Amino acid sequence: MTKNILEYINYADSTAISYLIFWQEKIDEYIREFYGSNPENTLRTKFGYCVNKSLALLEAATDSPNMFRGVKSSNMLQAGSIIESRVGEIYLYEGEQQHLLLDIQCCCTLELFTPKCIRNKKRCSNLVDSRNH
Repeated sequence: MTKNILEYINYADSTAISYLIFWQEKIDEYIREFYGSNPENTLRTKFGYCVNKSLALLEAATDSPNMFRGVKSSNMLQAGSIIESRVGEIYLYEGEQQHLLLDIQCCCTLELFTPKCIRNKKRCSNLVDSRNH
């Protein structure tokens, strides 16, 4: 049994951006293969939500690389997020509190089609969350 080693990514460098671009390429392939080459056919589907989130993640990571956090294994980005440190009011707390805003969180688009990614999804998402507390 091979051990799945997860690596934390703390910045959207060119390698992280290339992983996100790879996600977009896979999305395009899936749209051609499973949705008749029409992106509108993905609307209101689990995959369609993933399409939108992964594109937003790529754009945000490109615009604000310092806010990107991710997890990779086997040379593949498994999950990514945009994290913003803020100070402001939080419900049920008095006064301003320092907190983190998870603006976008997205897992590997392959999770919808690949059993290995499905197994890693929760673990990777939890690692992205836990590394930011």
